[in-house]
Amino acid sequence: MPVVIPAKLAEPDNQKTQLVVVLPLCEKELVVEAVRKSSAPSLSAFIRDAVLERSRAILGSDALARRRAISRRPLVPTDCLDAFIGRVPDDRSSAHLVFPRLHAFAAHLSDRNRAILRWIGTHEVASIDELARRFDYSYAGLSRTLGSLAALGIVGYDVGADARCQPPRLLCNRVRLHLAFREVPCPCVLHIVLVGMNASSADIACSSMDDFSAVVTDCGYMLLRLIAERDPPTIGALGKLTGKTTQNAYPLLRRLAKFGLVRIEGDSRRKKPVLLYDGLTFDIDLLA
Repeated sequence: MPVVIPAKLAEPDNQKTQLVVVLPLCEKELVVEAVRKSSAPSLSAFIRDAVLERSRAILGSDALARRRAISRRPLVPTDCLDAFIGRVPDDRSSAHLVFPRLHAFAAHLSDRNRAILRWIGTHEVASIDELARRFDYSYAGLSRTLGSLAALGIVGYDVGADARCQPPRLLCNRVRLHLAFREVPCPCVLHIVLVGMNASSADIACSSMDDFSAVVTDCGYMLLRLIAERDPPTIGALGKLTGKTTQNAYPLLRRLAKFGLVRIEGDSRRKKPVLLYDGLTFDIDLLA
């Protein structure tokens, strides 16, 4: 059974990072004996010194100075970030995000997170602590959330890259999700927006991210792609392609039909799902 040894890795600028060392049980006594023979006051100090010594040997003594220089590069805001699921089209060169699943997209841009981003974009934020108190968020939880949004390029920090040290800045005003069900030269695309944006040119307006993610789920996206690629003659045939029964696939298809993405044709004994669009775009205004 492995032994997990937590330690604090102290950097010269007094920032601390949690370090977890996993050792096989047979090597535990080896480490303990080495600590006893060294002048280190504790196991944490021994691990810290060993890691820093090895890091300097690999990167050189000026590695920390280079890291600081890179982290202080100027922020480059953009008006809109395009988001994709799985992969980016070959012809896409503009700023974009890639999410592994629709669930990850909905989690990062949830209604609560968008409220925080809206506040960051419309107010002067003095500190992460102040932001956490305003939204009744734990300091650690908000730091992790902002860190994940910073990794996507939605927020950034003027100095450094640690959410605990600098107040965040909003780097984009809008995120646009692109979902393609089939590749055609001139696709017919359903345009969806959140309420609060200019919905005059939109086909559907959602009141919240929950409304969108309750219908366009990862399973729903898979169903739409299968309809586009395989053109199943019945709902039962579609269910067999996904490993689901007709009773499990039909409720989701009905929700997709109410959204306007599919049409269910046929009589009560033989219903066929028909795809009405080749893809969709979902616009989210982070300032609305």
